[in-house]
Amino acid sequence: MNLVITMSRRFGTGASEIAAELSGKLDIPVYDKAYIEHELEGHSYADETELIRELASRSCIILGRCASEILRDQGNVFNVYVCADKEDRIHRVMEQKSLPYEEAKAMLADAEAQAEKKAEQTLADHAARCEALKQDARKRLDKAAALIVGRVGNS
Repeated sequence: MNLVITMSRRFGTGASEIAAELSGKLDIPVYDKAYIEHELEGHSYADETELIRELASRSCIILGRCASEILRDQGNVFNVYVCADKEDRIHRVMEQKSLPYEEAKAMLADAEAQAEKKAEQTLADHAARCEALKQDARKRLDKAAALIVGRVGNS
């Protein structure tokens, strides 16, 4: 049976880095917003939901896109929610984008507003169904990936 990992996250948590490491450890692809939007352009998928269900027919990691909700009734799906304190996320964005504090803080606010619009109806149910992974500045991202690999192996 194939394994599908959905990773929901707050902007700036480092979830993309965790997904990349998981992809290497488990030898499965990662599908993110850019990939999904690219696939929707000019293809015969009715919408994002149809595409996500198609991707989940094979082992993969899907970042965001409310995939945990779309795939909630599939037994082969392992849901992960990656979060971090706001200040940690601001500092991660500062480092990744080489931005001053106020610009990183504004970028975070914009990203959160967009995410809230997309997931307004699903966030409460989603949080209850996901395995919570609290990440902060003191944890290394590879430890987070190892934790998830350990949990997937025990499922």
